[in-house]
Amino acid sequence: MVFTGFLMTDSNPYKSPVSDDDLSEIDLGQVTTLGVWRDGNLLVMAKNANLPQRCLKTNGPASPIPIRHRLAWHHPSIYLPLLLGMLPGLVIYVLVIYVLLAIIFGEKTTVDVWLSDRWKAVRRRRLIIAWSFAAVGIVTCLVSGLLMSSGTPWWTISLIFGLLLTFVGTLWALQAACVITPKRITGSHVWLKGVHPEYLGNLPPALEMSKE
Repeated sequence: MVFTGFLMTDSNPYKSPVSDDDLSEIDLGQVTTLGVWRDGNLLVMAKNANLPQRCLKTNGPASPIPIRHRLAWHHPSIYLPLLLGMLPGLVIYVLVIYVLLAIIFGEKTTVDVWLSDRWKAVRRRRLIIAWSFAAVGIVTCLVSGLLMSSGTPWWTISLIFGLLLTFVGTLWALQAACVITPKRITGSHVWLKGVHPEYLGNLPPALEMSKE
């Protein structure tokens, strides 16, 4: 069975997006066929296409209610200003510049992701554990404030440990919330990794769909 799940326009209804290797040669803004394909180990989809109603992580039956993922991506060169953060006194300014560049030049999209009941439970459990770490970190930071006011010399260690727990827990939660990862997002298409190989195998190849 082949899950195409594509929407056709008045242009060539069998034209597919190009592979990631050809991104520099073809403007995907000119690709008018919208759908879902595979490109190696990546899933390629148009921003306004719907994914097949199968679990992306197992290729098995999916829960009847999808999970809405808000995905963001920017070119790796946007990370370059972070190198200036190693200079003394510039960390805050560099982070602000990075955030502004990521917002201005980044791409965003929303994808409804289908998961099995088991994978939904796995995702929920990971989120609970991750946010628990972050919560313990916040409480530890508050306790360090009490230790500082009482003159206890251990408050600095408590504060550093609390900040570390909060940071790690938050990052873990953000990672656990999103079961798929965008490798690239353009104005019209999305490249996703983390999809089960059998799920990808049921999709038409991005470069061979025109031959079907």
